[in-house]
Order: sequence, then structure tokens, then C-alpha cells
Amino acid sequence: AEDGRGDVWAVPLAGGRTQRLTHSNEVFFCWTWGADGKDLLISYRRSGRAHLWRQSINGGRATRVAGLEDQVKELSVARKGNLMVYGSGAEDDYNVWRYPLPPSTDPPKPLIASAAFDGDARYSPDGAEIAFASTRSGQSNIWICSSDGSDLRQMTSLDPGGFTAGSPSWSPDGRWIAFDSRSPQSASSIFLLDASGGKPKRLTGPG
Repeated sequence: AEDGRGDVWAVPLAGGRTQRLTHSNEVFFCWTWGADGKDLLISYRRSGRAHLWRQSINGGRATRVAGLEDQVKELSVARKGNLMVYGSGAEDDYNVWRYPLPPSTDPPKPLIASAAFDGDARYSPDGAEIAFASTRSGQSNIWICSSDGSDLRQMTSLDPGGFTAGSPSWSPDGRWIAFDSRSPQSASSIFLLDASGGKPKRLTGPG
């Protein structure tokens, strides 16, 4: 069996019966809720490429998102504006792209790009900012920029020695960013960062 093959399920936060949302048993890179919460956007790998599909939570067949030929390996959808950012590219040329979802017919455009890795992009709850991971400082740190890609700010400066930071996730009120960090000699830990700046606080792992 190929690694990563499976389906997406949902479970109520208050507890209760789980619901199977997909029935394809496909290999997928990533998925997220659509802005209206009525469907999922899922990046399936088929015939060696990772294309984006839309799946209603009410069932039925998934439909390919038209107008997007890039391989989508991670994604985030803004709650307003019908916009999506996604990561795509080779390991040594990985960048963040912005894509207006259909019914817009505008093509994707590079949004966050450098000679280093730029990925793990996540919209803030209000859609005004994007948190992402980048190695442009020499190692992977957490950065923030405005939704149009301007005003880049490095939010973490990890100790040298191979430490990396990635997978930023905003709190619902937009005040905090959680991220994971590890070194080659340690397991991952979760840190919490004030979105306005300051030193990250370790939440899990060794002190």
C-alpha cells in the first residue's frame, strides 16, 4: 500500500459520532475546510501529481478545481475573499502562491518567494496577514507578512545547531501563533508566539 492513503473524518468537538467525509481512499498531501464550511479542499495525488479537488461534506463525487495546474502540497483558505494560498515547487525552489478560487478565472501568482524554502503558509483569522516558515535567514524560522506578500517580518530567531520551526497555526482571535520546533537530536515541541512579537513560549517537550 502507498503511504498517505486514507480518508478524512470529522468528529464533534463536544463529542459524539464520527462522520466519514470522503470515501476515496486516495493518497493526499493536505486538506482544509472551505471558507463556508460546507466543503473540503483536498490535494490528492493521482497519476504522480497532486491536484486540488473540492469535496462536499454531504457526500457525492469530488470535483477537480479548475484552472490550477500546479501541484498543491499544502494550502490555506481565507475566510473572506474566496482566496487561497498554497505551497508548491521543488525542494530547493519551494514557494507560496496565491490563487483566487473559482468562479474567479484569474491564474495563480507567486506571493512569497525567495532562493530559500518558503512554505507552511496560513492565513490569519481576519485574512489580513499570513504566517509562514522560511529558511531565508539560514534556518527555518516563522515569518509574518501582509496578505499581499508585503511587510515581511521574521518572528523567531532560533538558537543555532539545526533547530527548525514550522507548521504555524493561528489562534481563533489572531493573537497567537503556535508552531513546532525541533533539532536533529530532539523530538518536536510546540511553542506559542505572540503575533505582535516577543520570545516564544514552549508548551510541550523538555524545558
